Amino acid sequence: MGSRAPIFIRRGQAVNAGHPLTRPIDILVPLPYDSHMARTQTMVQLSDDLLADLDREAARKGVSRSALIRDAVTALLAASRDAEVSRAIIEGYRRIPQGVPDEWGELDAMTEATVGDLMKRLDAEEREQGFPPW
Repeated sequence: MGSRAPIFIRRGQAVNAGHPLTRPIDILVPLPYDSHMARTQTMVQLSDDLLADLDREAARKGVSRSALIRDAVTALLAASRDAEVSRAIIEGYRRIPQGVPDEWGELDAMTEATVGDLMKRLDAEEREQGFPPW
């Protein structure tokens, strides 16, 4: 059985309804586990000690065994996915270290040059219009 992606519902919502260019947008809302969705029952073998710990923790939190196990598995899988994303990001920076120009060139230097040129042109335009310099 393959892993399942989180299930979301779509809810349309208008943003700035008075504006003529307004259109509904999609908002993804995660469905909680206790919503009406299909589940599969799974048997898990636990030692007596582990079962006793599970029951104590479920009682302490005021939840069922099943809810506690679902929450624990969900947290474990989320942490695993987060760790995988972190490993991929780290590997990306190892392959292409930050500050190394790529096919776009040196974007920071290009941005500074472009902004500087734009500021000079705007300053000249404002002077032509009779505004004092900054």
